[in-house]
Amino acid sequence: MPNQSFMRYLRKSQMSQNTIRSYCFAVDEYNSMFQIVSTSNLLKYKRYLLGKYSPSTANVRIRAMNRYLKFIGKGKLALHGVKIQQVSFLGDTLDDNTYEIFKSCLKGESNLQWYFIVSVLATTGVRIGELVRIKAEQVILGYIDVIGKGGKCRRVFLTDSLRNELLMWMELIKRCKGPLFRNKYEGEITTRGVSAQLQRLAIKYGVDPAKVHPHAFRHLFARKFLEKTGDVALLADLLGHSSIETTRIYLRKTSEEQHQIVEKVITW
Repeated sequence: MPNQSFMRYLRKSQMSQNTIRSYCFAVDEYNSMFQIVSTSNLLKYKRYLLGKYSPSTANVRIRAMNRYLKFIGKGKLALHGVKIQQVSFLGDTLDDNTYEIFKSCLKGESNLQWYFIVSVLATTGVRIGELVRIKAEQVILGYIDVIGKGGKCRRVFLTDSLRNELLMWMELIKRCKGPLFRNKYEGEITTRGVSAQLQRLAIKYGVDPAKVHPHAFRHLFARKFLEKTGDVALLADLLGHSSIETTRIYLRKTSEEQHQIVEKVITW
């Protein structure tokens, strides 16, 4: 593992625990391959990344190494990231019908914790790392202040109907403090555990697992919010985006939607 001082350095930057783990993994990976930090070895590591990982994952590893280089006083050796061509459409997204079917199956089997996990994800747009840290006390209060990427705090609102449902469920299971969503040992659920269980549930209910992952519900929230309001600036605030340009991706159509529009419009 990278030394403790590097981990403390990352924590002072108010990075999420997931990001810290990812950065430490990259440094571990580099150190397992090379004995010294040099331009030559860094370029070899970059070529290795491009051969093994997707461009986006490679860029995460490169950012991790650049942060480490800065930490050890060798920032001048920083690597350039990989340019990723932006696609003009959204990938597979969770459509309204699939969401309703999935949610109904959960409620129909009285699988209420997962019914509420899905409902909170879809109606607030919170990230999975933010979801697992929600406390019962925050639901009672009526809003949730979350610490997102970069240590930025934003307020997440629950609709009155969802909050009332949650309060009734909390009263039923006698949960008034501590983590709202828990594992079988009554501890805080993990992001990995949520992702894995969503996949298992999707298969169980005959729903495409590729469309049922934590971020799919954030996409659903963003798309439906824009359909209702068209307010990109407010959506950026609600999602915790530092730049409105990041939010603009939700203005794009899916590939299937683009195809349908072309079929309808082009008659010549």
